[in-house]
Amino acid sequence: KSQLLCCTRDDSLSVIDLRMMKVFSTLVAEGFKVGWDSARAVFSPDAKFAAAGSSDGGLYIWNLKNNKVERLLKEHNHAVLACSWSPLGTSIVSCEKGKTVIVWSDY
Repeated sequence: KSQLLCCTRDDSLSVIDLRMMKVFSTLVAEGFKVGWDSARAVFSPDAKFAAAGSSDGGLYIWNLKNNKVERLLKEHNHAVLACSWSPLGTSIVSCEKGKTVIVWSDY
């Protein structure tokens, strides 16, 4: 892959084209706030989506075709620090600052 996904403290995600060394797109959403300096954002296995957790306990999933939020999953009570897709893209796992982990298989 030639793209890098960065979760930044300005409450956005940057998709960086590594071949051109420039920001390809910026993902933002109303209510999305980065809750941790080392918050982790990830591409889906098919590279069609990006996901990141928010300080409000939400897991935001962006469609990279139109740069819009496709889904907002809200079950956490604390800031979501990290998330990871399953290798087949059929589920996603998120963990929060309060040490709760959720496996989202029907999103």
